[in-house]
Order: sequence, then structure tokens, then C-alpha cells
Amino acid sequence: MTRRRFLKALGLGMAGLSLSGYMVYVFGGTSVSDVWKMAVGSKGSDGFRALENFRINSVEPTPEVKIGDYRLQVDGLVANPVMWAFDQMKQALQEVEQTSNFHCVEGWGIKNVRWTGVKLRELIQRVQPLPTATHVTFYSLGGVYTESLTLAEAQEDETLLAYQIYGQDLPPQQGYPLRVIIPRMFGYKGAKWVYRIEFTDRQHMGYWEKYGYNVDGVTVR
Repeated sequence: MTRRRFLKALGLGMAGLSLSGYMVYVFGGTSVSDVWKMAVGSKGSDGFRALENFRINSVEPTPEVKIGDYRLQVDGLVANPVMWAFDQMKQALQEVEQTSNFHCVEGWGIKNVRWTGVKLRELIQRVQPLPTATHVTFYSLGGVYTESLTLAEAQEDETLLAYQIYGQDLPPQQGYPLRVIIPRMFGYKGAKWVYRIEFTDRQHMGYWEKYGYNVDGVTVR
């Protein structure tokens, strides 16, 4: 392990985080093997950034999705509402890959996560929001979780509708078949199992925001 990485683990960044949360953020886990992977790398894989380092937090059961039956509904204050099957969505929008950090409000995170999906900005261009549309609301298949972004936030370059992680389809607990990724915001802003996207003229209060979480959800102010 280099001196720089050792100091990073023990440095001032630990302020406000639990030791285990900070170890996961820096090394990808708390075990000796996790630290070793960070120090020397791991051939043929994403090393310490492996999928298993994500902590799965959910307020609803993981839905069972038959991809042939799945539909993405985009409606509300738009000129061109759509109802796409999964393959239709992939054909209609350009596939992109991006690597970005993932932050949880609980104090842990995963660096350099590789996502594949479509830019929400391109979807917005396709449906053409009406002049009265100011926000976008996401609905989960489970019927419990909702979240929202301003139209400006939804059109940021790194706001993604992701369907793969590390080159593989999203695992069911990671939001299969579609989840929202906003790298500069905490993970609770990224709804999983998205089946409906609604354009509205006001901010919708998401599940956790009703319990006091910030509506903007940004990681750095």
C-alpha cells in the first residue's frame, strides 16, 4: 500500500463518518482482502469497486420483473408522451457508458462505478416538455418509492437512466431493469425499478424527503 493511500484512509476525511463507512468508501470494504485489492489491484475485474460492496437499502420488496412485460411510461406535461417496451427504449435512445462515484447519505460510497444506460436529457428532448413543466417525478414498480428532480437537474450531462452496472444487467436488488443515477447527489435521489416518469409543474416530495431528507440531495454544498 502506498503512503498516500494509507494516509487517505486515516486522514481528515473520517470526520463525520463511521470507521466502517469510511473504509468502504476508500477501500471498498472493511476486510484485509478489501484493502489488499485497493493496494495492488485485481486482474480481470473491477477490483475493490466490485458490485458486492454496495449496501442494499430499500423500503419495498424487490419486484420480480419479466422484461417482456415491462413498459416505461413517460407522461404528464409533455407534447409527445411515450409508452416503450424495454427494447423499444434502447432502440429509441443512444446507449452511453459513464464512470462516476456513488455516494450514500449514510456516509459510505463506491468510487468509479461503471454504468451503462441512456441520458435522461435525450429522453426529455424526445417527449418535449410543455412550457409549464418544471420538474420530473420517478415512480418505482413497487408502488412505494418516488423521487423527483428539477427539469434542469434532469437535463444535466451525467443524469442517467441506467440498465447495466459493470457491463452486466442490473441485479434485481440494484433496480433492474432501470434506475436513475445522479452522481453529484446522494443515492436516495436515484429511484430504482423505474416504470413511470411524469413531468409536472411542481416539486414532488420523495419518500425520504417526507421524513426530513433534503429535496436537492447534493453531496457537496
